[in-house]
Amino acid sequence: MEKTILRTRALEFLVNLNDSDASEEESIGTLCMLAEELQSGAKAGATIIDGRSATFEKVVFPSLPSSCFDTLHNRIAPPYMGTCAQAVCEEKIVVCPDIASDTGFDAGWRRLYLSFGLRSVQSVPVFSFDWRALGTFVVAFRRPGAFFDPEVTGFGVYAMRTILQKPSHYNSGHRAPHATRTV
Repeated sequence: MEKTILRTRALEFLVNLNDSDASEEESIGTLCMLAEELQSGAKAGATIIDGRSATFEKVVFPSLPSSCFDTLHNRIAPPYMGTCAQAVCEEKIVVCPDIASDTGFDAGWRRLYLSFGLRSVQSVPVFSFDWRALGTFVVAFRRPGAFFDPEVTGFGVYAMRTILQKPSHYNSGHRAPHATRTV
């Protein structure tokens, strides 16, 4: 019964997103809290891309101290700082099943996640409907090899796309093209 109530709340959140007066950060915060409730033990967050400079402008992780993420370099290019940069550049879901043993990412990024006790992470790129890179939806766990619920992932990506494309944010010119998709 509780799972049904949570899914109903998540659906209501999605339905009301376009009419909400909440700020971008407030909406993302609500999204992350709902995602954490939907998948027990998860820590959900998001990155937002400044398309003009092709960097991560902001990291929103309501369950973690946000100031800690300011220490990371914001580049979105190889070599990949972390899973979010790789997800955006390669246009795919990127999972790091064991942050402690995966040396493919920046040591500072790994230390930061490990300092929060997080051992596995999934980053999913969020693109606009005309394929502009908007950011990523992130889910992390304290245990390595965690299962990432595809329903939570889909919910997060859809909500992020809607939040970041609201006319008050998207039409401001703030989200310039970053990545182009080749078909």
